[in-house]
Amino acid sequence: MNKPIIKLLHKYQQPNTDVHGIEVIKADIPVFDEEVHLCITVENKQATLADIVPLARAISDRLCAAALDILGEDGQCISCQKGCSACCNYLVPLSLSEVFQLKKELAAMPADYCRTILQRSVNSTKKILGTGFTKLQCSSTSNQYEISKLNEWYAELNISCPFLENGSCGIYEQRPLACREHLVIGNPDICKSKPGYEPEVAPAPVSILEALGQLNAELNESIIEAVILPLALTLPEDYFNDSANCWPASAIVRRFIEIIKNMALHQEPIAHAASI
Repeated sequence: MNKPIIKLLHKYQQPNTDVHGIEVIKADIPVFDEEVHLCITVENKQATLADIVPLARAISDRLCAAALDILGEDGQCISCQKGCSACCNYLVPLSLSEVFQLKKELAAMPADYCRTILQRSVNSTKKILGTGFTKLQCSSTSNQYEISKLNEWYAELNISCPFLENGSCGIYEQRPLACREHLVIGNPDICKSKPGYEPEVAPAPVSILEALGQLNAELNESIIEAVILPLALTLPEDYFNDSANCWPASAIVRRFIEIIKNMALHQEPIAHAASI
C-alpha cells in the first residue's frame, strides 16, 4: 500500500512545518463539554475518495475515545471486548469511500486470505439475493423506520462478517466506521438477543460515517449512499464509476473537517446523552 498523503498526527505530536509541499490543518472538535484538538498534515497532491478513509478512521477513534473518557467519569464503561462477536452479525453500511479503500486494502493482502474473504462474501451475497433483496444501496432518503426494518431483516439472516476469524476481527485496524462507532455500554447479553432488542450504545459526539457520506455526496454531486459489507466486496468494478475521481487533498480535508465541526455543534449535551 502507498504511504497515505493525509495523516492525523498523534495527540502530542508537533508537525514539521519546514517540509516543502506539506500543509498543516488544525481544528478543535467539541465533544460534549470538552474539545478534541486535531492536527492533520496534507501533501500538496490530488486525492481520491479512498484517500480520506485512513483520516476518517483516525478521527473516529480519537473522538470515540474522548467521548468514552467523559462517560467513564460518569461511571459508564464499554462492554465490548475481544472474543465478543455478537455485533459481527449486524448489517454494516460502508460509505463509497470505505468501499474503495477496503477493496484496495483487501487486494494488497495475501492471496489465500483474499480468496477466502471473497468466497465468504460471495456466499453471503447469494444468501442475501436469494431472499429477493434488490436494494443494494441505502440513501439519505431512507427514514429511521426503513433502516430499522432493514437491520431486523439482516439480523434474521444470521450472516457473519466475512472478516470474522475465531471470534475476532481479522481487519481490526481497518474495520469500518460503523463498527468503530458501535460501542455497547449496557448489558452485552442484549446483543445476542433476538432481533428487535437494542443494546445500549455509547452516544457518539459525531458520526464520522455520516460525515464521510455527506462529503462523498458533495464531491460527486449525488445523494448520500451506503453499501452493505458483503455486497461491497462482490460488486463488479464497473458498478462504481467514480473511484478514480480526484480533488485537491487539502480542499477535501478542509471540507471534511467543516462537516464534522458542524455536526458536533448540534450534538446532545452529555447529561442527556449519558441517560439514554
